[in-house]
Order: sequence, then structure tokens, then C-alpha cells
Amino acid sequence: MPSKEIIARYSCKRKRDFITGTAVTMLVLMALAQLYLTLVVPVQLQKRNIYEFHVEKDKVIKQVDHFRAKMRNYRPNDKLMRGEVDLVRGAMDQLIIYVTENQDEMNDKQIFEIKRIFSHYDGYMARWKAKKPRFHLRQEKVDQKKLVNAVVNDLVAEKKK
Repeated sequence: MPSKEIIARYSCKRKRDFITGTAVTMLVLMALAQLYLTLVVPVQLQKRNIYEFHVEKDKVIKQVDHFRAKMRNYRPNDKLMRGEVDLVRGAMDQLIIYVTENQDEMNDKQIFEIKRIFSHYDGYMARWKAKKPRFHLRQEKVDQKKLVNAVVNDLVAEKKK
């Protein structure tokens, strides 16, 4: 503890009043607020980001299960349409296997990419189940007589040369 002589020589010659008390209190509160902002807030934000990541991962897994159930119940009548559905179902099953095996090691980019892929699959499903179903695969009909005549005409023209 400093001596009374040092205190008398170097201390501020102010008496204690309301303004001085308020200034000291505000200085202490500002110092505590700065400590809070530099130490506590970053930890809380990191916990919040981790929490949001796990919530998003759970949403994706629920979306995958929901979509798988919808795909299992869908069976179009046409063979070609069934082939397209089976193709998407096979790709989806491979993705589901990957998600279930690696869900603990997946990062946020992978989670959002899988969410994007399944939203595309959901769009396919909506197009398939519409009143007028739309599929990517279509069966083309070829007039064989015209095709054979065109080939024969080309061969005849080649022989004449």
C-alpha cells in the first residue's frame, strides 16, 4: 500500500461525489462489457453454429427418409417410365447409403449439397406425380420404311458414283 505522502502528492484532488462515482462505474462496466464481447460471445456463437449444423443434418436425414418412403410407394405403369424411376431410386439409394454411413464425418458443405440433390429428386417426384406426368425419357417411334428407303437410296446413289 502506498504511503499517505505518495497518495497526497500524486492523487487527483477531487472529492467523492455523484459524477465521479458514475464515471468510475461506467468505466468498470465498459471494461466488463469488452471482456464479455471478447471472451464469451465467440464461444456462444461457435456453440450456436454447431447446434445449427446438427439441426440441419437431422433435417437432411429426415428429408432422405421421407423421400425414400415416397419413392418406395411410387410405381408407374409404363416400362420406360418405370426405368427412369428405378434409375433415380438406385442413385438415391447409393446416396442414402453414403449419408447413413458417413453422417458423423460430413461437413456443412456436404450436408447442403445432399440437401440440394434431394430437392432435385423431390422436383422429379412432383413432375412424375402431376396430373400430366412428365418424364425425361420418351420412347421415340421411327418409321422403318422411310429409314430403309433412305438407306437403300444412299447405297444406290453411292454405286452410281
